[in-house]
Amino acid sequence: MAAKLHCIVLPDVLRHARRRRVMRMRFDFDIHCKEHLRTIVYRSSICLFAILILDPLSVAAQVIDFSNKEFRVPVNTDYWRANPRKGIELKRDSYGSLVVVFNSTAGFSFAKFLSTADFHEAEFHSTADFTWARFDSTADFRWAEFDSTADFPFATFYSTADFYNAEFHSTAEFRGAEFHSTADFRIAKFHSTADFYEAEFHSIADFSGVTFTSSADFHKAEFHSTTDFNDAILPDMLDFRDVKNIPEEIDFTSARLPSSKKRCTIALFGSDIKKIRLNMDLFQLWFPDASLTFDQKRSVYET
Repeated sequence: MAAKLHCIVLPDVLRHARRRRVMRMRFDFDIHCKEHLRTIVYRSSICLFAILILDPLSVAAQVIDFSNKEFRVPVNTDYWRANPRKGIELKRDSYGSLVVVFNSTAGFSFAKFLSTADFHEAEFHSTADFTWARFDSTADFRWAEFDSTADFPFATFYSTADFYNAEFHSTAEFRGAEFHSTADFRIAKFHSTADFYEAEFHSIADFSGVTFTSSADFHKAEFHSTTDFNDAILPDMLDFRDVKNIPEEIDFTSARLPSSKKRCTIALFGSDIKKIRLNMDLFQLWFPDASLTFDQKRSVYET
């Protein structure tokens, strides 16, 4: 009887012992995992802290900030060589000339350039912010390349604004900008929206040979002198509404369609249409304001 009881009890004891060992192993494993997880989180926090605080190209250092700065000397490659900044580099172009490269956001909002601002062939790989900037002397952006947004809203150019052959890969924002001398955009390339809403051109506005791609907005723009769109490649949409008091005829007859041959939709309501020459083989009228009456639309066609 005792032998039989022993045979029954022993397996139960062994099963309970094994179960306790398994539970103990699971408990130890859980503790080990939790400790390991705490270590990972702690080390990750330290790495993140180092990236944010110590890395010169971290989020906190993405803006090269010259906002509100007054430049009394010419801003050119000599200036950047004498005043190096993280995010700015100088390199040689294919002809061996030095050009400046902005690898982070270039913040020049409210800056005042009292002498020449020479950004000839400059490369802006992030946003170029010249909001409310003031250029008292020549602003040279010839052959400049803007990979991201080019912000010039409400900027004032008291001397020549030279954007000859500049290339804008994203939105070019010149809303409310004032050009008191020649605005030279010859053969510039706008790969996205070109926004000149309420811009003021007090001297020659030269857009000859320019390439517009998406849309060009000249709504309420003011032209006080010669305006040239000769040989310009037209955008999908051209907003030319409320352009009044045009001193000299604006001629679009020599403009060209893009390779797609798609006609440009143009909005003209409220403008001095008699001073605007169009080849209607290149255009079709567009009325973005849905509130216009039939008679108001008809007046545009009749003009």
